[in-house]
Formats: sequence, structure tokens, C-alpha cells
Amino acid sequence: MKKEKMNKIKPSELWDWDLSDTLARYILPRLKSFRKMKRSGVPSYLKTMKEWNAELDKMIYAFDRIVNPKTANQFYSTNFKVEAGLKSFAENFGSFWN
Repeated sequence: MKKEKMNKIKPSELWDWDLSDTLARYILPRLKSFRKMKRSGVPSYLKTMKEWNAELDKMIYAFDRIVNPKTANQFYSTNFKVEAGLKSFAENFGSFWN
């Protein structure tokens, strides 16, 4: 079954394909919605919703910079913030629950 789905992807769809941009465009609006929704808990290493929101803000910033880099220089000058946000996303991947 997986092989059948793989065969449906045309090679032309993969040329010049930027996976990080594609994934960021999918993740960013969902992170923003998750941030806005009423949530009842935080990851166990955090104590408050304020701390959790700060982590979410780091993630949102990172994905926003990938999707909307104003200039290449701006992206690279804030790369440490992007890396911090992506690291937070990876570390909290199992924490997107309500």
C-alpha cells in the first residue's frame, strides 16, 4: 500500500522542492491556532502556561522566519533564534495536546 502511494508522486513534483518550506507552511498556522486555543496543561518540565506560551512563541517565530524571510540577511542574522525555535519544537513534539 505504501509503495502505491509513493508511485503517485510525480518526479516533477520533487524538482526544486524545498521540504523545510513545505512543512513550515503546514505547521505554522497550526501552531498559531494551538497557541490561541484554550489549553488545560503544560509539558511536565514547565510550571506555568506563561512559560509554555513563551516556548510556543519561539516555535512560531522560527516557522514564520522560514515561511516569510523578509531578506536572506534577516533570516541568517536571526538564525540562532530560528534554531532555538526548531529545537523547542522537536523537544516538545509530544506535548501538543489539550
